[in-house]
Formats: sequence, structure tokens, C-alpha cells
Amino acid sequence: RLLKYREFNSFLERNVLEIDLKVVKVSTLEKHIREVLGGFDLQIKGKKLNMRQSFECLNDFSLMADIGRLTEVIRNFMENALNYTLSGGTISAIFSTTPAGITFEVDDSGIGIPKGDQSKIFQKLFRAENARRARGTGAGLGLYLSKKFIEAHGGRIWFESKEGVGSRFSFFLPSKSSTPTEEFFRKV
Repeated sequence: RLLKYREFNSFLERNVLEIDLKVVKVSTLEKHIREVLGGFDLQIKGKKLNMRQSFECLNDFSLMADIGRLTEVIRNFMENALNYTLSGGTISAIFSTTPAGITFEVDDSGIGIPKGDQSKIFQKLFRAENARRARGTGAGLGLYLSKKFIEAHGGRIWFESKEGVGSRFSFFLPSKSSTPTEEFFRKV
């Protein structure tokens, strides 16, 4: 889901992912985020979840971004929220801007992450024990790759979670980056 099969094999063999940074306006990124979130409508309705969206884009500036990689991160955040939030729960997606950059968050009322597993959540092939019990499928690569993608953009990724209460996953991308605009490879 997150990576095409050939790209996934290449990543495993060489431990390298391609990032194609281009100048992107915040308004363009917002449009892509709305499309990604809209793609989850049927699943949200099927699980009878309450979905809240907030777009607080006060200014339209440009930043260096690979929209494809960012939408993969957003999809991963949403898929995790959907997978681990019980029927009738709530998911919120928040996109906001400041002069310093953009922030995107997905907040859920799901199963949360046990405190003892939180330090490992961005490790390759790691899945929390309660996540394995709740949903047997998953390779444990989504959050690991999401972290690598955000870091390749010069941003940061973090989360807050309480077992049995829910989780909030967030990322921030700066409005200015020292990352070159040409296509390049990042070691992960």
C-alpha cells in the first residue's frame, strides 16, 4: 500500500528511498490533503466513525515538498487511525500554517500505544503488542517510512498517545528548507 512492490524491494535491498522535492504552494498541498481525506469516506461511514476536519491555512506560501511522499504519510496516519479506532469513535485531521511552516495532525480515540512501546514506535518492523492483537496484518513499516519521509523534507514527526484513550500523530515542515530542489536519494 505505502510503496509499490518494485520500489519496496529496492528500498529493502539498498536502504535508499527517492524523494523528489519541488516548490509547492500551501494551497496546492491543501487540495491534495482534502483529496486524500475524502478517499477514506466509505471506510469512515462503514465503521460509523465521527470525522472532523480542520483547515487553518492563514497564508499561502511555497515550500519544498514531494507531494507524493507527503500524501503517503497522511494516508498512513489515517489508515492507522481507522484501523485502531473502534466503531463509533472519533478521528480528527488538522492542517494548519504559520509563517514558520505547516503542521498536519491526525487525532483518534483508538486503542492508543502502551507506554512501554512508545519509544520504539518509529522503528523499522515494529508493531505494538496491542496493535498486533487488534489487527493482525501490517508490516510495521508505515510509521518508520513516514518518519524518514518527513525528515528528508527537513521536518519533524512526533506523537502523543495514551493506551485505551487514543493517539495523535503530527508532522511539521518548515516554510524554508536547505534541501536541494533536484531529485535526490536519501539514506534511511
